[in-house]
Amino acid sequence: NADTNIASTGIITLLKTGVYIVTLNLNFGRTSGAGTVTLAARLLLNGSPTGFVQGMSMSDTTSARPAQFNIYKKFNANDTLKVQIVRDSSGINNGGLIATATAASGWDDIPAYWVRVHKIDGAV
Repeated sequence: NADTNIASTGIITLLKTGVYIVTLNLNFGRTSGAGTVTLAARLLLNGSPTGFVQGMSMSDTTSARPAQFNIYKKFNANDTLKVQIVRDSSGINNGGLIATATAASGWDDIPAYWVRVHKIDGAV
């Protein structure tokens, strides 16, 4: 819409000054390998860390874990939001955002991530 832009790189730009509610849902999982991996995600506002780090350890390939960031605040025009994800270097090099197919008839698949941005009209 006219208030936001989501680039193919995943960077969200809030184009107009105002109060926004931003929700980012991430679904982490493993596809192969043995051993434990630790994954962490943090939110960057204009390139600087903000909020708290979400983290998890996964010990097998059937692990899947959701993480969520919720932000309700006033943003300035052209502020940017980005999620940064890292895997620990001491564990195995496997795991990250992963979509999952559901076997239940009539259900959609579980996406790797989704983003919702609401601008509160009239708030400054």
